[in-house]
Amino acid sequence: MDIQYLGSGKASKVAVYYITDYITKPSLKIHAGLSVLVYALGKNRQKFVQNLNTLDDVQSKSLLMKIVNSKLSRLE
Repeated sequence: MDIQYLGSGKASKVAVYYITDYITKPSLKIHAGLSVLVYALGKNRQKFVQNLNTLDDVQSKSLLMKIVNSKLSRLE
């Protein structure tokens, strides 16, 4: 798996576009894709609510992994 730092605004926008494009493919209905995003955001928030000193890139990587894993689990 290739993981990279999303420090710039451009890199973040590209990642968000890719993920959004991926989850809105016809194989996953829009309401299911949005529920994946809501679920992943909630889980990520719960994970880091106690530790406010966690670096943004660590939180971002965690969020991306949660989104992808949630998406894949809904397809099965």
